[in-house]
Amino acid sequence: MKLNNKGFTLIEVLAVVVILSVLMAIMVPSVNHLIEQNKVNNYDSFERGILNATKILLSDYRYDIVIDGSCSSSDDKKDILKIGNYDLVDSQLPIQVLVDENNISTDAEGKIHNPMDKSQTLNLSGSYVFVQYQCKNKDFSYLLKNKLNEYTLIWE
Repeated sequence: MKLNNKGFTLIEVLAVVVILSVLMAIMVPSVNHLIEQNKVNNYDSFERGILNATKILLSDYRYDIVIDGSCSSSDDKKDILKIGNYDLVDSQLPIQVLVDENNISTDAEGKIHNPMDKSQTLNLSGSYVFVQYQCKNKDFSYLLKNKLNEYTLIWE
């Protein structure tokens, strides 16, 4: 009488399940860490994109920028009062201006979503880039700020 030996024993199946469980226990936290790190990198890239869009806008309007007075030897930085047709309050360039000038793109609804949390959208009129003219370097300084004077953007 011949026995049919075409299958796996219960011990062999359990061994495979245990090995796969151990591998999953090692891999899942690593993959989650990579996903979170990717979100942070996307957010950093997003902020750099906003600063680059600001630099492009200033380059486009380089002859239409009004600073607060003239630079003297004792001045370090001067506020920017106007860029093209846009009046700035306390050197604050709203993100909405960058969108209006097509330097930053939005989705079909005219919103910008947070790269770290897609359910949040950027407050375009409340978020701004703080721009000043550096008299010594004859260049501009850029800083992302919001109404709370933190180095972040306002997400709703």
